[in-house]
Amino acid sequence: MVAKVNHFEQNVLLLENERYCLFLCKVKQAAAVAVARAIRNPQTMPAFQEKEIEKVLLTLLSLDHDGVRAAAAEAIAVMTGYSSSKSIIAACADMALLVQLLGSKMVKVQESVALILANLTCGNRSVISLIAQEGVTEPLVNLLSHSTGAVVTNAAAVLTNMATEGNLRTDMEQCGAVPALIGLLQARNFQVVRQGVLALTALMVDVDVRTELCSCGGVQALVQLLGSEDESVMRSAAWSITVGAADTQTAVEFTKHGALEVLQALSLSHNRSSGFAQVALQALLNNNLPAKYSLTGVLAPTDIISDGFYDCGPARSLCAMKILCLEELAQQAVNDKRPIIVVNALKPLDESYDNSSVKSDLTDDLENSSPARQRVAKLPKQSPPPKPVQDIAPQDNVPSEVMHESLSRIVSDSQLWVYKEETKKLLILKTVKEQLEALGRYVSDKMGGPVQREMVACFSYELALMQLKQKLNSNLIPISQITKGSYIHRALLFKVLADALHLHGTLVRGEYNRAWNEIVVVNNPKGNLLKSTSQCYVVDLMHEPGALLQMSSPEAAMYCYI
Repeated sequence: MVAKVNHFEQNVLLLENERYCLFLCKVKQAAAVAVARAIRNPQTMPAFQEKEIEKVLLTLLSLDHDGVRAAAAEAIAVMTGYSSSKSIIAACADMALLVQLLGSKMVKVQESVALILANLTCGNRSVISLIAQEGVTEPLVNLLSHSTGAVVTNAAAVLTNMATEGNLRTDMEQCGAVPALIGLLQARNFQVVRQGVLALTALMVDVDVRTELCSCGGVQALVQLLGSEDESVMRSAAWSITVGAADTQTAVEFTKHGALEVLQALSLSHNRSSGFAQVALQALLNNNLPAKYSLTGVLAPTDIISDGFYDCGPARSLCAMKILCLEELAQQAVNDKRPIIVVNALKPLDESYDNSSVKSDLTDDLENSSPARQRVAKLPKQSPPPKPVQDIAPQDNVPSEVMHESLSRIVSDSQLWVYKEETKKLLILKTVKEQLEALGRYVSDKMGGPVQREMVACFSYELALMQLKQKLNSNLIPISQITKGSYIHRALLFKVLADALHLHGTLVRGEYNRAWNEIVVVNNPKGNLLKSTSQCYVVDLMHEPGALLQMSSPEAAMYCYI
């Protein structure tokens, strides 16, 4: 009997103990909620910091009670918004526990913990490393499919911060982050869409991500977001396109889906004009030189023409005329419009070439030139100048063999490659001016020779081009096959060959089929930089081939304008 009484008393004590613990947990939960509300006011925050409230809340987070954890996590999330508390929490928090709580059954816990990690990982590589070691990538990617917008937004923010580390970007790709983020671009919640775009943009520095972006419909989705009614989403999409356009192949994909037209419309709009849209448009044009030349009529010295460039004529407005890619142009039937001039100087892969075997009029010209124009001695050995970015970029994404096969299938121009090999001999000339003059004469010789000013109207290059179109049965004409070219054809060929020689200048399209090249020549006497001077010239390729006309001179004005 006594034993039964003792057993009953023990049960009563345990029950009272459980009630007390439950009551205590509710008290702690209520206290944490009160703290979360109070610390939202910056004026009350110092009083809590004096009591080291951060450590107290982190202790509550480890309790096995969902309500307490939810309230403590919310308070900690608020405190990570303060830089002073953020450093303390980053040093004292149990990162393994935070990663574990991402899988909590309580939505509020997931939301708050994801926000804590988003704040802690912002600019803090040590925290990023710690949570990465705890396997945070997969739980975060899983949260991207959560039904609660705040959870998705915070998880995407953590991934955005983690994407600064190259090895973690690889982990995200392997966990399926890219298609998951692309899926967020279709969400109705603008905050979710915006953060998804930012996360995708952070990952876009990797080639594999850009490839997956193009194959999974990400490019088209980003272009559609440029028309979003939410301004922050539109700006984020424009910024994403700016980053992606640094890669030539991705820039072409954006162009295919109408990004240029939309961005130009945004730039010209009075109500929706945005600096982000203007920067994105410029970035897209810088890596899509055919579109840039067609729209603006100007290629800068830094715009290096490489294989795959084509001139399809001027486009005053992209809204009225869409610039087709080379593959689309190649599929069109032969028409009576102006031909598309294509640059493709890739050497045939199955052919060998000996540079010493090249014998051309240029070689004879150099041999017979005056002593002031020739240098018989060999060039001193020196390291070649670095390749421009535009020459290197396509090879980072597509193997040269694949690029060659793709371009050769559209149009082949091995003769242009011979032109480039021949003009390398110009580098034996002593000064840049002599090199430019000789290159100008070379271009003129290949395009029909000098034409007197009064005979320009009778120089019927149009008929020769139309006959060439019919002969090739194509609207695309390799530039080296033009043997009777006017200003626009000669200026383009000069730009192509000059870029190959690192004599970088502009290509400017004028009115009435005029075009010209402007090049700045630096005069540096005896290597004295302090006494160096520069002069801008227009290269005459028509009337007095090779003549350098000072930019401000009447002769230059007569050459450029009718």
